[in-house]
Amino acid sequence: MPTLLLWGAQDKSFPVWLAYRMKETMFPHAEIRLIPESGHCPFDETPEAFCDALLPWLDEQLRPSEQPAAQQQASDH
Repeated sequence: MPTLLLWGAQDKSFPVWLAYRMKETMFPHAEIRLIPESGHCPFDETPEAFCDALLPWLDEQLRPSEQPAAQQQASDH
């Protein structure tokens, strides 16, 4: 399952190391993107930077696969 962890690099409540721990223990295939000038609520504190990180990732996830459907289903299992 595609997973993106968007994390405020200045988050004092949940430090950046927790993002890497979550990836390691819960979401091994996740991608981590840090929002440099943001704390705990990057979507509220730095909405433009948040969208700059999120939207290209969503676009990539929603882009049609180049694999034939049968191959895609086999690789999903």
